[in-house]
Amino acid sequence: MSIDIETYRLKAQEAIGYVFVKEYHNSLGIPMPIVKMLLPDDANYSTGQYYITIDKTWQIHLNFGKLPISYHEFQNEVKVLTRHEIEHYMCCPFDVITHFRMLKRIRDVYYKHFSHLGINIKYACGAISNQAADIIVDTKNYYRHSKETLKSEIDWIKIGANISACPRHCKLMFLTKEAIWKEDLGINETDPEFLKIVHQLADSFTKNGIEDKSSFLDKVEEYAEIFFKLYVEDQKNPQQSSQQGSQQQSGQQGPQQQSGQQGSQQQSGQQGSQQQSGQQGPQQQSGQQGSQQQSGQQGSQQQSGQQGPQQQSGQQGSQQQSGQQGSQQQSGQWGVGRPKDGDEHGNAFVFADPDKVKEAIEVLAEETSVEEFIDLLAIAGIIGMSDKQKGVLWFNVQSANIIPIVEFSNTGNKSSYTYPSVWRIGDPIEELDLMLTYMTSPRLIPGMTTKKWEYVSNDDNGTESKQMDLLLVVDTSGSMGSAMKESANMHQAVLASYGILSYFESTKSKVAFIGFSDKIDAYVDWSDKYDDVRERLLTNGHGGTKFPISRIKSTLDVRSRDLVTVLITDGDLGNINESVSYFRDYLNDDNKLYIFLLGGSKSLHSYEPLKNIGAKIYNANNANEFCDMVLTDME
Repeated sequence: MSIDIETYRLKAQEAIGYVFVKEYHNSLGIPMPIVKMLLPDDANYSTGQYYITIDKTWQIHLNFGKLPISYHEFQNEVKVLTRHEIEHYMCCPFDVITHFRMLKRIRDVYYKHFSHLGINIKYACGAISNQAADIIVDTKNYYRHSKETLKSEIDWIKIGANISACPRHCKLMFLTKEAIWKEDLGINETDPEFLKIVHQLADSFTKNGIEDKSSFLDKVEEYAEIFFKLYVEDQKNPQQSSQQGSQQQSGQQGPQQQSGQQGSQQQSGQQGSQQQSGQQGPQQQSGQQGSQQQSGQQGSQQQSGQQGPQQQSGQQGSQQQSGQQGSQQQSGQWGVGRPKDGDEHGNAFVFADPDKVKEAIEVLAEETSVEEFIDLLAIAGIIGMSDKQKGVLWFNVQSANIIPIVEFSNTGNKSSYTYPSVWRIGDPIEELDLMLTYMTSPRLIPGMTTKKWEYVSNDDNGTESKQMDLLLVVDTSGSMGSAMKESANMHQAVLASYGILSYFESTKSKVAFIGFSDKIDAYVDWSDKYDDVRERLLTNGHGGTKFPISRIKSTLDVRSRDLVTVLITDGDLGNINESVSYFRDYLNDDNKLYIFLLGGSKSLHSYEPLKNIGAKIYNANNANEFCDMVLTDME
């Protein structure tokens, strides 16, 4: 019997229009869902594929696969799916930053208590977060449309594996809904201890109301902890977990299975059409899916006894990219416990462009360490940014306090001259000119006959003052540590550097950068490409410490204007005496020098003579202290 695809498309659009217009009164502020009808050879044909892309707005995608014979039944399911995706936008997670925070809570639970499992948490987080969110949105929809929501849930469970034979962590989401709704979803769970846990979780989800946004993060954290505990127990006692049947024989193993992939389990018990149809998509996810969906892969994948969470993770490479099977099957391992919507890893959201969610990403940067931030963006599926670019973004946000190195020079010509004056006790000994002294008197009497030269430089009248250009010199030796470790001096050096660069960027000044250890590790010549400098700053310290005098000289020689040099170091320069001597000449040429010494540097006294000829020297433990010191000096 042939199916009229266009008629079904129109029926879908009618049902969607009903939900948008009659139920939500055209007040959503998001576009109508994009509808696509999948062909039988599509990997997701047996279950369809449903997800949300987040770009300029939230765009729902409803990709329908195998169609029921009844138009009425089809339209009811379209309404359920449409409400489901709308409530992700309206209720949970509601906004992108809440989604990020939910992922962080799951990640925190894993690394605090379960990191020994070796699961690839980057793939598990999205699936677990989606499960917790679906308990909330499906319950809200059940309260409003109980009959249609209940039927859809039961039908969805039937599409997958024999759920009664699945491990407990794979049944957690469905059993929690069953407990909250007080309805029979046909799971037939009899383990009293497990049911006790489920009912306690259900009570937590309904406390203060299922839609209480202030408790979403606590709910997802509790769900994740129970999920991982069940997974551990299921791994130790596979028979007790009643998962034997198809799941064990199918060779599948880990939470990922549950989560994204019920692969073999579903495959194993479910699959009839789904596997044969070679399709498993994100929605299959629901009953079968995972990464495997994405590819369209099956055969071997199902039989390839998939392996554990890590497999899911690790193997993603080929599995995702191709449609390849083996590993992707593994993705089936997260299947039975997964909701209807999501990508190959169980994420309900696909981010098209990081710039479109920049505000949420910046808030996340404020709330996390740099390592957490980089990891969470990967977990969320933010693509198009390298780890170094993510690091640059994090430091930009964290160093929001500008460190103003306010030093002006005049742009006109200068007149300069010298004249002799008396050298007095307390003046730098290097300023004493013995030849001039003996030319004045054969007797050397300090403060009377001792002489020195005074240097005077005057700007011509009518010239314009302008912020000096910056030479940023940062110690990248081994003692500075890693930029990614908050306890390391290098981390604070980068934060301070970003604050300084922000100021010079605001004045449109040129900057140059030298990173040094016992060699030149990084170099950016004079330019206004501030982000190039920011990116080169993200490094791990190594090697010894030798101040790069010759490179600094060659860098300064190409600039005709007066300059300000900022040196950031922990103070342990191998050639400190030579460096101080160089800086003395540098300052006498009307340049400016700031030295930021990190930590309890023992070399502070070595730089003291430079203070007398205009250098500004600060000793602090972190970038914020440097900022405060500079601002205090400006008052």
